[in-house]
Formats: sequence, C-alpha cells, structure tokens
Amino acid sequence: MTTPSGLRHLVIYVKSRAVWAVLAVSLLVLTACKEERPLREVTMALSWVHSSQYSGSYYADQNGLYAQEGLHVSFVPGSYGHDPMKEFVSGKYDFVIASPDNLAQARLDGHKVKAVAATYRLHPLGFAVLESSGIKRPEDFPGKTVALPYSSKAPLFAMLRKLNVDPEGMKLLDFTEDFEKLKSGEIDIMAVWVVNELQTARRAGLKLNVFAPHDYGITMYSELLVARESTIEQEPELVQAFVRATLRGWTEALQDPEKNSRLVLRYDPALDPAHEFDRLKASAPLIHTGVDRIGWMRAEDWEAILATLHQEGVLRAMPDASEIFTTRFMETPQQP
Repeated sequence: MTTPSGLRHLVIYVKSRAVWAVLAVSLLVLTACKEERPLREVTMALSWVHSSQYSGSYYADQNGLYAQEGLHVSFVPGSYGHDPMKEFVSGKYDFVIASPDNLAQARLDGHKVKAVAATYRLHPLGFAVLESSGIKRPEDFPGKTVALPYSSKAPLFAMLRKLNVDPEGMKLLDFTEDFEKLKSGEIDIMAVWVVNELQTARRAGLKLNVFAPHDYGITMYSELLVARESTIEQEPELVQAFVRATLRGWTEALQDPEKNSRLVLRYDPALDPAHEFDRLKASAPLIHTGVDRIGWMRAEDWEAILATLHQEGVLRAMPDASEIFTTRFMETPQQP
C-alpha cells in the first residue's frame, strides 16, 4: 500500500522524468535543426589565378572555418581579360579580392564598395636587377630600361621622388616575365612580385638584388578583401562571419606554410608544390608584419596610399580615406 507521502514522491518523480524527457526531446530537435541548417552560399572573386597567396581562404574552406560560420564559399579565379571588380560591382559576387587602385577607382566611379581587411599589409612589389648590373640602389635607376606593368609605375615613381630622384630619366617598357631579357641586357630593371616571379628566378639560380618600395617608406596595401556597402549595412552578420573565418584561416595557415601551401592543389592540381611553398613562405612577413593583427588597416596608411595614387596620376581625384575602408569587422589590433 502506498502512503500519502510515498504517493507524493512518486508524483514528483514522474513529473521530473517527464520534464527531463521534454528537455531531451527539445535538445535533440534543436541539434537536428542546427545540423540540418543549410550553409549560406557565398562567392569570392580572386584577383588572379589560384595560388598559395590565397591560402588563408583555402584553409578556412578546407578546415571547416567557413562552415562553422554557416557559410559555403566558392572561389572564382581571375584571368587575363577578366575584370573581377567590374563584375563585383554589378552584383555578381559577394566579395572580391582587389588592389587599392581598383577599389579607389570604383569609389570614384560611384560604386559603394569598401575594404574590410587587407591581406598584404606590405605590398609584394619589387624591382629586380642582376647582382652583376652595377645597380646598387634606386638612385642608380635613371638612364636605365625598366619593364613593368602600368600598375607598378606609381609605386616606382613615388619611391624615386621620395629619394629626390627624377623618375622621368628612365625608359619604360611593357611588363615581361621573361628573365632572359634581364640576363641579356635588353632590360636593366624588372618589376616582380617577390612572392612569385622572384621565387621562380631564384629557384633557377639567378642572382638578383631587389628594391621594394615599402623599404623606402612607400605605403601600399595589396589583396584587399572588399564588400559592397549594401551588404555591410543590410547583412553585417554575413560580413562579420566571412571576415572572421578568413582572418582566422590566415592566422592558422601561416603557422605551417609548408603544409598549408599545398591546400591550393585541391583547386589546381597542376601547380608546383615547391613553388607554392616558396610563395607562401615569402608572403608570410608581408601578411603578418608584427604590427597590429593580420588584416588590420590604418587611416594614415590609406591616406598615404591614396595620396600616392593621386600624385602619380593613377586617380583623377582623392577619395575620402574614411569612406574607403572599415575595421568594424575586426577586433582591436594587437600591438607588437
């Protein structure tokens, strides 16, 4: 026979079991909903073909960092004749990797776009000469023949002007990747990306000296992560998630460049693993400079960048530096 006290305990026990059952079912339902939630499809246009210079994004993709943020990111490589910025401003992609001049020109053309992070806080541009050329410093450039793309002219001229050297005293030729022209003396100076062409030349045993504009006080970011203002205003959580995963990807990818330089092979198996390792290893100090945190941008840097581009005739006017970038999606910068 059950006593009143025993009956009371029995009722409490049954009710408790019922509550825990409801909670357990609710938890299973919530977990299932979370697991079954479809990932948001996001597209990012790369500034150029697949290479290890995008290893941070590849790491975030292949190690689930984007997925943790509820995103599935597709990468669209660049190519000759393909203008990713033009397609981006038309609404084709969610994000784009762009150069400061392309971003600034887009702003001047009336497109509401902003940099939300800077992958390369030091530009990988350099000017290579043979060790045997007799060219020991940028002050020796006047009278020499230089092969460079149009986009490299402004940093070159700005560097020379800062050294009180007349930049007009050189013969400029179209860009070439042919180091034979440097070896033969057809050209004296060749614009290179120190993370790409320079690595190729050194692997081939070519002995070069390289002059980088950032070593002479010319500030220039590269490989900017860019979003439309409409996305920033209407879907800030999307931008936050994307920036957070991408920068975390870069932080972790740079901890093991040899291993993570191979991530690119999933997107282009034909690439040379040794070259991609050299490329990422050379990129590391330009991305993680030891000042602030990866991706961080400073107003004074943007003011200097825009001033250089305007003074050298790349931009017809000066965009407002405060409107061309935002750091709201990054944490407070770490001090060295």
